[in-house]
Amino acid sequence: MRPGVVVVGAGGSGLAAAVAAAEAGAAVTCLEKAPEIGGTTALSVGSITAAGTRLQASAGITDSPDGHYGDMTVLAGSLLDRDNPRLRRILVDSAADTVHWLESLGVTFAGPYEEMPHKLPRMHVALPNSRSYIYWLERRCRALGVVIHTGVRAASLVTRGGRVCGVEANVDGVVRHFEGGAVVLATGDYSASPELKARYLPTCVDIDAINERSTGDGHEMALREGATVCNGDLAAGPKFRFKAPPRPAWAANLPPHRWLARSMRLALRLLPPFLLRPFLLPTLTSYLAPEPSLFAHGAILVNRDGKRFTDELDAPARFLPAQPGKVGYLVMDERIARMFSRWPHFVSTAPGVAYAYVQDYARIRKDVYTKADTIEALAEALSLPPAALRDTIEANNASLATRPDAGKRAPLSEGPFHALGPLYSWVVVTQGGLAVDEDHHVLREDGNVIQGLFAAGNVGLGGLLMAGHGHYLGWAFISGRRAGARAAQAARIAGGNRT
Repeated sequence: MRPGVVVVGAGGSGLAAAVAAAEAGAAVTCLEKAPEIGGTTALSVGSITAAGTRLQASAGITDSPDGHYGDMTVLAGSLLDRDNPRLRRILVDSAADTVHWLESLGVTFAGPYEEMPHKLPRMHVALPNSRSYIYWLERRCRALGVVIHTGVRAASLVTRGGRVCGVEANVDGVVRHFEGGAVVLATGDYSASPELKARYLPTCVDIDAINERSTGDGHEMALREGATVCNGDLAAGPKFRFKAPPRPAWAANLPPHRWLARSMRLALRLLPPFLLRPFLLPTLTSYLAPEPSLFAHGAILVNRDGKRFTDELDAPARFLPAQPGKVGYLVMDERIARMFSRWPHFVSTAPGVAYAYVQDYARIRKDVYTKADTIEALAEALSLPPAALRDTIEANNASLATRPDAGKRAPLSEGPFHALGPLYSWVVVTQGGLAVDEDHHVLREDGNVIQGLFAAGNVGLGGLLMAGHGHYLGWAFISGRRAGARAAQAARIAGGNRT
């Protein structure tokens, strides 16, 4: 019988691990607690940052992993001493090959696009959307005979003879063991776990998660076996986001067919931006945050009582969850709205791809955009107390007139008045990952390997810092492939079969 590998989680990292383990000769079982596969990967914008790809070469760009490594140093900033340079090296050295591997499965990329502080264009975006990764990885899994169970939540690790050999799960009320010779944890982060956030990120306990299923299941199981977490106090967030529109953006429902994706890539290359913007705007106004520069130019943030509750230039997202209903509204006057109606001032962006302005929100997101001739009328349209909002804006204007440090801020005095909201504060993803070595073995607190246990993606960050766009997904696929292949090898040595 073939050696067995159990993969916990069927997002990008889990499916990549399952494919790699199966290609290495293992019989693979993949468990996903949600009713459908996809995980956080399916919710992402879909970008991978890589150096040395064929797309770069075709665009006349000469790039290298060394350059990518150096730019990631810049992105780490003051947290550089918290980074894991060995895993960063693996990330940059493996990124281009991983993009090529995904292309071989069927994924079509657009790009490369620019994003500062990268010195060269490195961002590759999956077409037509991030679900393309899941579609093609699942298709490869099925072709390889990977068994995927959905609606099955792993509860604990199974150990025999001092090594991890499987997981225990509840299947329709019945406790069942899924065993083999090795286990790969690919369960994502813990942004939706009150217990783990209380332990590592106490300031974020009351802040909701983008992915409500990111409950740190893999972290919990590994911690009970003596594992440890690196950078548990770091997170991407809290950050502002609008809720998804009542109906999903049309681009989110496009099928990942090759002909469609390649047609889109050709259009992105050849068509002028003004013709492409109508197709990109639903995504730009659905998933991305309003730019902080709106506040720098005078927009304010108010709660449901029509009152300001923080300095908008001082990480305001962390204070929003304490407000009534955990919501806020970004208020601006006509001067600011006019300014943020054209380049270089935009409301939101997918870096290097396109930009959304105030008029785009007015057209595409009527559920979060409001305009009125007076402050009182704006308040009524938002169901806020008119007198309170008027008093708030008058107090803001008066304070700016006497403050020498106001900078670009100016009074909100030119009607009509505009608002974006309700606005929410979310933890996008936590950066605390299990400690792992370069082979993605999970490590105990004393540095020794937990035999038979591997981790990939966000649960297996191992101290790697994920600043900048396109690195989370890159690491998901890179670490997933590597962990899956090594788990298959470990299972073969252990002689464990799938049950």
